Amino acid sequence: MTEFRPRVFWPLSAWLYVLPGVAVGLVAFAATLPTLAWPYQDWVITSAEFHQQNAYAAPIAAGLAAVVAGRLTPPTRIYAQPISARAGWGVVGPHLARLVGTVLVGYLLGLTPLTLVTTTDAEHGGFDLAVALTRLLGLTAATVVGYLVGVLGRTSLVAPVAVVLLFAASIAGSTSDTFSALAPVLHFVPGVGSDARWSFVLYRLAFLTVLVVAAAWAAAELLRAHRAGAAPAARALLPLLAPVALAVPPLLITPALYALDDAPPKVCEVRAGVEYRVHEGHRSELAGMVTAVGGVFETFGSSGPARRVYDQALAGVGGDDVLWYSIKPDNPVDSGRVDVAAAPAGATSCPSTAAEGREVANDLYTWLMAAGEPAEGFAFHGVPAERVRAWIAEHRDEIRTCAPTGAEVPR
Repeated sequence: MTEFRPRVFWPLSAWLYVLPGVAVGLVAFAATLPTLAWPYQDWVITSAEFHQQNAYAAPIAAGLAAVVAGRLTPPTRIYAQPISARAGWGVVGPHLARLVGTVLVGYLLGLTPLTLVTTTDAEHGGFDLAVALTRLLGLTAATVVGYLVGVLGRTSLVAPVAVVLLFAASIAGSTSDTFSALAPVLHFVPGVGSDARWSFVLYRLAFLTVLVVAAAWAAAELLRAHRAGAAPAARALLPLLAPVALAVPPLLITPALYALDDAPPKVCEVRAGVEYRVHEGHRSELAGMVTAVGGVFETFGSSGPARRVYDQALAGVGGDDVLWYSIKPDNPVDSGRVDVAAAPAGATSCPSTAAEGREVANDLYTWLMAAGEPAEGFAFHGVPAERVRAWIAEHRDEIRTCAPTGAEVPR
């Protein structure tokens, strides 16, 4: 007696279904591999990576889904004959279950190393399941839309169309807030100190769910239209009007994507009369911040450019007379001192018309970054540090407004 073995991926090779999962998994892993070496991890960034990697994963999934649909669903194929009782959901359902299942499993496996590292190295917060779910729905939508393109084209040769369509959607989302509620990729990566607005998350969940259902429904209706001998596509594509209508509101009113935390947990330290404050998620970077900024302040002199230096992750709290220090896991520890030095030098307040003032500001910025010993060719080269500090104290207001001229610079 012959043993019965169910052929899950019949009539195509299993690899044609498994390949999308392998491809998106490798893409997600390769793209997040550099983040594994970061000095610390951030749950907000890790949760966001579940959508940022759709920039490449979504077009790949869409293209390979179009290949499967183009191979199996034309009415000339024995697998989707117009007279078959399975025409419609009986064909579409199993195809999409296999495609979506392998794509999501591959994607999750590709992001597993980053998730595990974040579990051990993150200093604050936790995994945002709702945000990650919108990203997985986005990948599902890309797969189903690619499948629909294959059904419409009736050949696997339309796969490039699906790839280009999803790349275009990714590019649209990476330009501004206008398309961010609809596209699989955002134009920025949020960090600790910011939270996704629930209105934005709920809208994306609703829109992507409607898009998945409508695209799958349209694909099934197209196959039923083949069976019934109905005129092509117009009536079968009516379900797509639902996501189109749902896409209109965010195009008319740009949604707020993320909100700054107005009561973030913080860690503080006072050194030489200056208060340094970081978000709890950056507490391991506080010492590096104090060292980097302290060097700039020591060079600046006893007058000091500010008495408070805050982590930009605390921007939701605000504050007067504050210098903001940027802390990001993919930047060098002391990279924030660039902004800290630029602000008191006046380099951040110079209009394009103030050519002479901007030149002085840049020279003063260079002097601060070089710990009072700039290279030859700069305005303050060879000038005793105490003399420069005295000049800064005397012309502090002019420096802040980019007003000093080259004639006033000590030489």
